[in-house]
Amino acid sequence: MKLPNPHLLATVVLGGTLLVPASMAQAYRSKSVAQPGYESSTLAMTVKGEPRVGRIVTLRVTGSNELFPVPPDPDFPDREPLDYTLDVYVQDRSAYSRCAETVDGQTDRIINLPDKVKQIGFILNEGPSGSFKQTIRFRSGSSRKLMFCAYTRYSATDDIIRSSLKHDLRKNKRRPR
Repeated sequence: MKLPNPHLLATVVLGGTLLVPASMAQAYRSKSVAQPGYESSTLAMTVKGEPRVGRIVTLRVTGSNELFPVPPDPDFPDREPLDYTLDVYVQDRSAYSRCAETVDGQTDRIINLPDKVKQIGFILNEGPSGSFKQTIRFRSGSSRKLMFCAYTRYSATDDIIRSSLKHDLRKNKRRPR
C-alpha cells in the first residue's frame, strides 16, 4: 500500500487503516514523581506541534496542587497561604539523560554545563491551590534530542513534584542553493 503523504504511517486498527503523523511514532509522555505527602499534586508537560532545531519551541506545563494548610499565627492573623511555583529547564540528552531530583541539582548542572542546560521558566506562579497551566516559548539550540525538566516548589525551598519529558526536535530542511 502506498501512502499519500510520506510523513504519515499506516497502522492497522480492527481491520481498518488509520493514518497518523510520523512524529507520533516517536512521541514521548512526561513522567512525574511526587514527594511523600504530596501524592495528590500533578505535573505534566507537552510540546506543541513539531518544532525544528534552532526554532521556537512551545512547551505546555499543566498540573494541580492542594491547598497547603497554614497554621494560625497570632503575630500574623491575616497570613495567606503561600503560592506554589514552577521552575522549568531544558537540557541536551547527550549531557544528561535524566532530570536532577531537585531544583538545586538542576542548578548545579547549569553551573557545570551552561551550554547544555538552560532554565526556561523561573519561579512561575502556580497559585495557592487548584489547577494551573503555563505556556513557555523559547528558541531551541543546536541539539535535537532534548529533556525537559519541571519542578513544583512550595515556599521557594520545598520540592513538591518533578516531571520529565524527552523530546526529539525535527531536523531543519535543507535550503536549495
